[in-house]
Amino acid sequence: MKKFITIALAVAVLFSFAACQQPTYKNIDTISIAQKGVILEGETVTPDMFEVTANYTDGTSGAISAAIDLTTKPGVASASLKSYDKAFTADTDIKLTPIEGVEVSGLSNVSVKAGTQFTALEDLEAAYNAGTISWEGEPVVTLSYDGGSKEYGLFDIDYVLSVYDANGNMLGSSNAFVAGGTYTVKMEKVRFTKEAGDKWAKIFTPAVDLGIEITVPAAADPVTVDDIKVYYTVTRDMDGDGAGKAVTVAEKVETLPTLYTQDSVVISVYAVNSDNTESENPVTEAVTAINLTAGTTAPTFTSGKSAAVTVATTTSTQSVTVAGTVRVTIDGEIYQKPFSIGTGENYIQSVTLAKQGSSSVKAGDTLNTTPYDATSNNTGIFTSTIAWRDTTPANIPAGSYVSYGFNPGVVPAGITSSNFDTICTATYTACGQEKVVNQSLKFSVTK
Repeated sequence: MKKFITIALAVAVLFSFAACQQPTYKNIDTISIAQKGVILEGETVTPDMFEVTANYTDGTSGAISAAIDLTTKPGVASASLKSYDKAFTADTDIKLTPIEGVEVSGLSNVSVKAGTQFTALEDLEAAYNAGTISWEGEPVVTLSYDGGSKEYGLFDIDYVLSVYDANGNMLGSSNAFVAGGTYTVKMEKVRFTKEAGDKWAKIFTPAVDLGIEITVPAAADPVTVDDIKVYYTVTRDMDGDGAGKAVTVAEKVETLPTLYTQDSVVISVYAVNSDNTESENPVTEAVTAINLTAGTTAPTFTSGKSAAVTVATTTSTQSVTVAGTVRVTIDGEIYQKPFSIGTGENYIQSVTLAKQGSSSVKAGDTLNTTPYDATSNNTGIFTSTIAWRDTTPANIPAGSYVSYGFNPGVVPAGITSSNFDTICTATYTACGQEKVVNQSLKFSVTK
């Protein structure tokens, strides 16, 4: 019995709570519409410039959404609302406030290119984007009225400007800005749209001096060639097979890095201008090499006016590949600069390791790390073939430039296999870099 009483009480409480939560609807008595703020003469009037208020029968009021009509009644904003089949309307006169003044701020270092015609500034935004006129800052146009002002971006509204030179003469449509000149700017008209034929919101009589000064850079002295520079670009093909493996060691440098035999050095001549800039590309005039070091061959300057030189090997009698003076005539003037390309150290290009004939090893042997040589080491168990970058016999240095080792380097004393596998390693330096060659070798094991 208690269970049924509990359920009945719960249902009663639920219905009681639901009844308390029923929404309360207010009855609208009237509506009103009001202009939110100042609308300047010439501004486009839009519904969001107005606010509609509902006045309820209980004496309260509040903002409400309603349809706003701005076209049916000229100069009037009309609001309409339908609620419970009852229609409400309200009107308010649109108050337009006249513009009284104008000011442009946030603008400095205004500059116009010499020779620009005044008509090129009629579309100021296009002229700015094209670089015809430039300035610093973020300019703001402030339109003032009785009791306040409104701000706009420079390109958000339209206007007519007039420009005057230092003598007070106004530039005509076909007049151009003169190099070295200064000009002042006045505003004659302003409007909020840029459509041809639209009414001007304000015509300033007289035109308003904006306090803006336009400067026109003086004509720059013509750029001439004052000097030349010699640059080097070095590439290196360590494999020497010409298969596209050459790497650029230095690019357009005045001081050469350490050179090695057979490096390719391209000599390029660039013009140095009177404004301290350099030509983007090598000179196009013919370049010759004179005053060469004895015993060297003049480089040939070809298309692009550059010359490629192959670095010779350093020997006891030669330390310079080529040196001298480059000469070029530009606009009737002769320019000369010394150049010098030294020689380069010969280096090992590759090392090839192989088992020597039918060499064999014995259990417990420490492997001989000296390569086979028929004259001085006929007991060697491997051969080493060294390829030098410069293969000229006289240019291959004497001595040992490769060290060798085995891993493992000792044949196990208790080896049971008939073969012993090891890795033979050759280590050497080429062009300042350590190189390592590993070669797997298999030797038969003898008793």
